[in-house]
Amino acid sequence: MQLSFGNCRKDRHSEHQTYQVRLSQLFKNQGVKAEMEMNFVDVSFSVNGEIFIGEIKVTSNLTLAQAFRAALSQLLEYGHLLFAEPPHLVMFLDQNLMGSDFSWQVL
Repeated sequence: MQLSFGNCRKDRHSEHQTYQVRLSQLFKNQGVKAEMEMNFVDVSFSVNGEIFIGEIKVTSNLTLAQAFRAALSQLLEYGHLLFAEPPHLVMFLDQNLMGSDFSWQVL
């Protein structure tokens, strides 16, 4: 199955899914039960009764700035529209924002 969003393509064997599988294993290893792909949210989990939602972005078809902006907008939208109480928002990127050449001019 293949989905497209703008110029981004994602299939079931994509880097996005690989990241998601690795993240799921990390949560499992930490004893955290995470749900993947529920109501368009890439990952949701709770810690000490606090609800978190996360968006995964890989930069194979996006710049780091585009990935950051897309993840942030999705997190804000889902957090506002899908939850009665706002959850904590977590962005999972395949590149480190700190120390990168992250440039707002490319937006």
